[in-house]
Amino acid sequence: MDGRMSIGRRIFFLLLLTGLVCFAAVEAVSFFSLYDVQRHAMERGQEMGTSAALFAEEVADEQAKKRFALYAEEKARGIATDFSRLREDTELLAETMTRILTHKDDYLPRELPLGGEAPIRSKEPYLLFVPSLWADGGIGEVLPEAKIAAGAADHLSLWAGSYDDSHIMTCFFLSERGYLICVDIAPEETDFVKFAEDWYASSYDPRTRPWYQEVKASGKSVFTDIYVGAEGYPCISCVAPYYDENGFAGMASISNHIGSLYRQLSENTIGNTGVNFILNKKGEVILSSEKDG
Repeated sequence: MDGRMSIGRRIFFLLLLTGLVCFAAVEAVSFFSLYDVQRHAMERGQEMGTSAALFAEEVADEQAKKRFALYAEEKARGIATDFSRLREDTELLAETMTRILTHKDDYLPRELPLGGEAPIRSKEPYLLFVPSLWADGGIGEVLPEAKIAAGAADHLSLWAGSYDDSHIMTCFFLSERGYLICVDIAPEETDFVKFAEDWYASSYDPRTRPWYQEVKASGKSVFTDIYVGAEGYPCISCVAPYYDENGFAGMASISNHIGSLYRQLSENTIGNTGVNFILNKKGEVILSSEKDG
């Protein structure tokens, strides 16, 4: 009896031990499976987080590029609008002079003050002659036409006055015969026009300038490159041809101090390091919000 009980107990304990071992094995498998699932989930989570971060960075970069492109387009449209206005105004001035010189009998002579001989206020029209006319005594020959052409002086004043006071500019007609009818917008702190000494040098003749020769040859309105005018400041001009009954008779021009463009270009730069600039058709920087470098 005791022997049978002993065998039964042994079988019982064996079965119990077997169950415990199986249970422990199942628990171990479950634990390691759960750990593997957790590890895999964490790795996937990290991968998804990295992918999300990279995606967000790409989206941010793309949005920044689009924003900068829109900003550049907006700035370019603003500059283009200013240049379009300069061209339209210059061409209208040229048409006005063409109408006067092809219908001279319809206009009365007008006296204008002579630049350099009388104080000239900002936006006041005046008359100039190239020095060679003074030297060879040719003033008397061209003066009658100059007085008729002076009928367009009010148009110069009107156009000059249509620009705000931040502009420093010169509007003028330059005749093939050597006289100029001008209106200057002087700096705000200056009441009178300052005449450059170059205007009185025997070698000074704006008809020899490349932009005059270009508009004479092309018969179209053109923009000059940036140049230093006789007034002593860098400017950019739009010039357009006008005509009389014999053909080409001169050109109208609006010369704009680049400081006006510089102020517009410098407005609303992006952050403290943003740079705005204008390229010419050769890809050269002709104007930048950075004055140095």
